[in-house]
Amino acid sequence: MTKDRKQPVSGDLMDEIFKNHHAKGDFDHLPGHGKPIPKSYYEKDVFHEVLKEAKYLRPWLKLQHEIRDEIAQVIKRLKYLSPDQLHIRTDRINTKIKQYNRECPVPAQKGLIISDKIKEQYENWV
Repeated sequence: MTKDRKQPVSGDLMDEIFKNHHAKGDFDHLPGHGKPIPKSYYEKDVFHEVLKEAKYLRPWLKLQHEIRDEIAQVIKRLKYLSPDQLHIRTDRINTKIKQYNRECPVPAQKGLIISDKIKEQYENWV
């Protein structure tokens, strides 16, 4: 008769995999191996730093950069745009700002752009 063995739960399985790789020395080549963790790692948001090192931008940050660039482009072409064209461009930007405000954390939310004050409001995006 065979013994009933419990199937390992995923945490146990991952621990087992980690221990096997550690025993084989698979982690010995990693940068900083055997050195203490720098104090600065404890003083900052490690998750944010990992994302930054991986050059990952959260979708709302990508949108923020896109909005900033689009506002700058409108400001460059202000003297060539008719009032109707300017209104259309600001409406398009404001649609993106509304999307941005839905996706970003509350403290990062920004107001809509007004055509007459677009130059002053651009400062909020740089």
